[in-house]
Amino acid sequence: SILLAPLEKILAKKEEKQFIILHTLGSHFDYASRYPDEFDIFKPSLKSVKNPSLHDYSQRTELRNSYDNSIIFTDYVLSKSINLLSKYAPYSFLFYKSDHGEDVYDGKCMSSGHGRNSRTNYEIAALSWTSDIYKINNMQKVNALNKNSYKPISTEVIFPTLTDAAHIIIDNAQA
Repeated sequence: SILLAPLEKILAKKEEKQFIILHTLGSHFDYASRYPDEFDIFKPSLKSVKNPSLHDYSQRTELRNSYDNSIIFTDYVLSKSINLLSKYAPYSFLFYKSDHGEDVYDGKCMSSGHGRNSRTNYEIAALSWTSDIYKINNMQKVNALNKNSYKPISTEVIFPTLTDAAHIIIDNAQA
């Protein structure tokens, strides 16, 4: 959430062209340190554990609850970012992508953390949002995003997607 005030300050300048990247810590362990107390919705959580461990199966409920709380907080930060864009940047595009998923003793997986060959590590969240004015002026781009919204995404496509969305042309770019 500490990113929101600087984001608002930058957007309030109302400069014609801005390309802003926010790098969040997301939902990396210790999950309970990734959200403030008011987002400690699912309990028991790791906030009540003295020495939390990513690999202690006896803490699996607290791990899952804290991970879910961190996701709720990420959603909050994204929502507030969209609100700021709506307020200050009527022609805007937002793209969010997690860098990886996590195993948190879900279902048949008896592990936690990331870096494993598991579905939850590779099927990860991505979100795009556009303002109404952006949508009107870029209907072809928006339609392409919508058409492909259920397809897997690779980090290889993020840079070209962002530069295309921002109408940035790179001379002699290799395809």
